[in-house]
Amino acid sequence: MMKRFTFLLTLLLLFTTNLCAQNNTEFTVNYGSYILKYQPTSETECTLLGFSPNPASAIELSIPEKASNGVKEYSVTAIADEAFKNNTNSKGSLKGTLTIPATVKTIGVSSFYKTS
Repeated sequence: MMKRFTFLLTLLLLFTTNLCAQNNTEFTVNYGSYILKYQPTSETECTLLGFSPNPASAIELSIPEKASNGVKEYSVTAIADEAFKNNTNSKGSLKGTLTIPATVKTIGVSSFYKTS
């Protein structure tokens, strides 16, 4: 009886660990000519990790308030450490403007290092 309980408990733990790992899986979203990379931080919020290709070629770039991984929609509440680091053009600065939505409450360390 104890072995069966231990086995069932182990299966439950593995299943729960797998679900938690899936919930924190990074995902990408096509946004205009860019691919934005996100990571969920809770059931309803995510962090913007970065861009591809380099957003320095943008005339105007607005970070969306929400991002979806195709299954769930998240509010974008943070910009990760170094998310825009070294994103410069030939003149050494970002072109145009970058709009950050009101949903963003945290901007990480060196997020905009060497961008202007």
